[in-house]
Amino acid sequence: MGRLAKTAFVALAVFAAPLAPGAQPAKRDVVLLIDNHIFTHKPFKFDEAVLRQSIRAMLEHVRPERVVVFAVGHDGHAQYPSKFFPEQKASPGFPLLQRPTQDLLQIWREETTRTRTGMIVYVSTLRNDALQDSHPEYFRIFGNGVRATVIDHNSAYADEVLLPGLQEIIDRYNPDGFFLDGDYWTAHESWNPASTAGFVKETGLPVPTDYPQASYPPFVKYTYDSYRRDYVGKLEAFFDRQKRPLNWSINAAFTVRDPSPEPANYGTVAVDLPFFALGEAYIESLFSQRLKGGAEIVYPLFAQSEGAAPYQYKSKAQLKQELAVAVVNRSLVSFYLPLGYDGTIALDRIQPAIEVYDEFENHIGTQARPDQKLLAKIAIVNPNGDAIATRRFEELRKASLHLYETGVVHAITTETLASSGGYTHFVFPRMNHAERPDLIPSLLKGGQRVLWAVNERAADEKTEAIIAALRSSLREVKADCADCEALRDSSGGEIWLVPAIDNATLDKFASTIDPAVTFPGKPEYVYALAYGDALKETIYLSSVAWGGYAFGRHTLFEDLEPTPSMSVRLKAPATCVQRTMGGDIKLPRGRELTLQPFDTITKVECDL
Repeated sequence: MGRLAKTAFVALAVFAAPLAPGAQPAKRDVVLLIDNHIFTHKPFKFDEAVLRQSIRAMLEHVRPERVVVFAVGHDGHAQYPSKFFPEQKASPGFPLLQRPTQDLLQIWREETTRTRTGMIVYVSTLRNDALQDSHPEYFRIFGNGVRATVIDHNSAYADEVLLPGLQEIIDRYNPDGFFLDGDYWTAHESWNPASTAGFVKETGLPVPTDYPQASYPPFVKYTYDSYRRDYVGKLEAFFDRQKRPLNWSINAAFTVRDPSPEPANYGTVAVDLPFFALGEAYIESLFSQRLKGGAEIVYPLFAQSEGAAPYQYKSKAQLKQELAVAVVNRSLVSFYLPLGYDGTIALDRIQPAIEVYDEFENHIGTQARPDQKLLAKIAIVNPNGDAIATRRFEELRKASLHLYETGVVHAITTETLASSGGYTHFVFPRMNHAERPDLIPSLLKGGQRVLWAVNERAADEKTEAIIAALRSSLREVKADCADCEALRDSSGGEIWLVPAIDNATLDKFASTIDPAVTFPGKPEYVYALAYGDALKETIYLSSVAWGGYAFGRHTLFEDLEPTPSMSVRLKAPATCVQRTMGGDIKLPRGRELTLQPFDTITKVECDL
């Protein structure tokens, strides 16, 4: 993942062929996140011999590329001797808490070094329960004056606790990176003096006291602007000045939920699948592929995570279904794995997931060639101005899910990156606050087509000016869309202005694309991604039949049903092989491919 990632998954022969004398088994492109949020229902005490034995058994059995080990959980207590994060000791909130006699991070560092396994350190950042009593000035404040349970990113916490604590970990344990949790999803407007003073200084506006007030929308915008610019900016500068590159990530930030440009030295995009539906996980992990680094999806092996009990472990059928999301998106795989309060790690609980992973690896392979690109002519553009200010993504998800259902391979990108992908069609699901006034005119001058949903009553002056300029400079034409204004540039570029995008309009807009691959008669619950270059095309198809995008975090199921036979149409004749969990199927050369039924996922490799 990120700088640690390999360029391709291990080939089948690595597992099938006997090892040479003295050779080490290949590592799996798997990440294990050892879930060690502090237990509150029983004493928190490790036996070092048990812990070391558990770690060694896990690393040797699973052979992960890296592990994510806890330094500070949401509880806020350091799980190693720290000068900056609070010490573990009994309190009214944690009456059974007792500090381990061992330095847990040092144990992990020794064992991961011995097995040449990457060690990523988990730190809960803007959620730190242990600081609530000692440093109430750090915490976010609601509009009614009540103190929240999460930290205000504009407070002194980052300078006084977080950054010194991270430096302490780097200097002492030399980790390979950090997984920062409890961070992006805590960002929200705050009436803490640290935020209100910054807002007044930056905007000159009065601090809002009620939602209808005119200064409230700028207050919300300031919240996210200051989070990305100031707080994340501090993290970016902090990691940039370290002696060696570190693979750092913020849980779920810089994906579809935060479309602002990712930091220059950012490591891995991590998407927490359990908190979202399967269909949305496709969208979020696909969006993250715009990064130069890696991406991963985190899969708990159980329905309740973060120390809750009892665990309800998932069946192999469900793990197979969820892992298909990562395979189709060429993402790396990360598993939550609970650490017992006494230091035990239940390897029997991860065995079904490893068996499913190996099944994908052996029968399908889990990545296309690294030099292949997504075969997408249409891009859904997540407008930075609207998304960062409102955090509303319903329209974007609806458009993407519909294109998935109809088999249109598409990309998701941002305003700042839209013009660099070689796309011919652009969809702006809702843009009332354009960040780049030049973007749409430049696309039209280049002959591209644009579908733009805009509420002109809600548009800002900059966006209104763009629309007025388009109307004055372009020719109005008839278009095959309802409630739409169509304008055409002399170069052939065309824009459809609509108040909202419905499926019929999206279908008509996409019908003018000349795709490399189409899927006539595809079941709507099969999701398609196609990658290609001058020599080869690779098509991934995955079934999410169990509820589609409404599939919930706590749903458990035991069975799979095969997807029926379906067709694929290529632009030119090709020789193709369909790789299924049951083996390889050679297909007759041609443009029209008839696929065999498949269970969960299939991969079609075509030589052009």
